[in-house]
Amino acid sequence: TVADQKAQIIRQSRALEWLRSPLTFADIGGLENVKRFLRQTAGKPLSRGVLLLGIPGVGKSMLAKALANELGWQALQLNMSQVFGSLVGESEQAIASALRIVDAMGKTVLMIDEIEKGLAGSKSSGTTDGGTTQRTTSSFLTWLSDRPAGQCFVIATCNDIDSLPAEYTRAERWDAVFFFDLPTDNEREIIAQMYAGKYGVALEPRPDEP
Repeated sequence: TVADQKAQIIRQSRALEWLRSPLTFADIGGLENVKRFLRQTAGKPLSRGVLLLGIPGVGKSMLAKALANELGWQALQLNMSQVFGSLVGESEQAIASALRIVDAMGKTVLMIDEIEKGLAGSKSSGTTDGGTTQRTTSSFLTWLSDRPAGQCFVIATCNDIDSLPAEYTRAERWDAVFFFDLPTDNEREIIAQMYAGKYGVALEPRPDEP
């Protein structure tokens, strides 16, 4: 009943989506350093969040969904691109409403996928949209810095760090910043074994194995 009530509240914001996934860290091959860090940090009283940089398709979004299940928390996604509207004041109201809902939800993992796309144009906002983007992103940045620690753990992913404003990469914003590259040979083997077991496929030994 509580979950249904929360879902109805979340649906009131076009920028928020409730993520439901059975994934856990055991379903993600590799990424041992970041998984170890999240186990030690996420959910602690002073924890705030992490920024995950890297190329697309290497497990950044999966990690956010799995972390929520590891903690036993709910998972929400904030779609920054859905915040902006055509009416005067609509965008500022939308981000404020979304963040109030996040604060009211209690213990939450908040995923912001490809955060740089939602913040695009903030530097030139004063001359292109009357400052709407700048004011909206400033409200989000203030919330990111001032929100109570330990209640909402933010996982932001970014594919193009050059497009991300410098104020979002400051060390004080995040517990840590991780770079995600293509999996190593050992990680690829682990991933292949995981999927082979899932789909009942027998793997042939590598050429250098007996």
